Amino acid sequence: MNNKEDIDQLLARYFAGEPLSLVQQKELDTWIAAHRQEFEQIHKLMQAPVRTAEEIHFDADKAWAKIEPRLENRTRAVTFERKMTFFLSVAASLLVLLGIGAFYLFRAPAEEGLYYANADRTVKQIVLPDSSEVILYPEATLSYYFSDKEKGRMTTLKGKAFFQVKKMHGIPFRVKTDFLDVEVLGTSFLVDVAQKEKAGVFVKTGKVRVESAEHEVVIQANEKQN
Repeated sequence: MNNKEDIDQLLARYFAGEPLSLVQQKELDTWIAAHRQEFEQIHKLMQAPVRTAEEIHFDADKAWAKIEPRLENRTRAVTFERKMTFFLSVAASLLVLLGIGAFYLFRAPAEEGLYYANADRTVKQIVLPDSSEVILYPEATLSYYFSDKEKGRMTTLKGKAFFQVKKMHGIPFRVKTDFLDVEVLGTSFLVDVAQKEKAGVFVKTGKVRVESAEHEVVIQANEKQN
């Protein structure tokens, strides 16, 4: 299993405590052995204590000033093979958006949305109209609709889900829950709001803005926020 999205799914299930088949566990072990440093960093972050709202002193301007150079430097360090994969992925996404996705999104009325529910005991993978992928965990529900270019793509989540968001220039992707709201431009992340006391977000790639009743904070790849 070399597909990045497949590895993300296995990692999401692993850290969420979901059972893996023998084949899935073997594939995950193989990936871990080849990416030991990256796995240990993710594992360390997942086990790290979460900062309380009182400990957070958030300055949006300073946060963005620090995040953007790191993202730029990280991009320069990517290997040629991963760069080619990225460019091909972007090109394919653009074709989909221009050919089908944009037509559907801008044509459909704002009030017409989609509803997904997972009543099974295993995770369920769905593909949204904008080509974003979502792993819906058991007993989770998700509604989706496109409002307009300014408000962007809107989803409402109950339970737990892992998102692989397709980037659309200038059109944000928002996840609204009972406990916190998440806004992204293109990334992969896990949102768990199955229980209020454990509600939180773990970012696998990219960066997101998380807002709750107590505070608002920006987190980036391999960071966790409750």
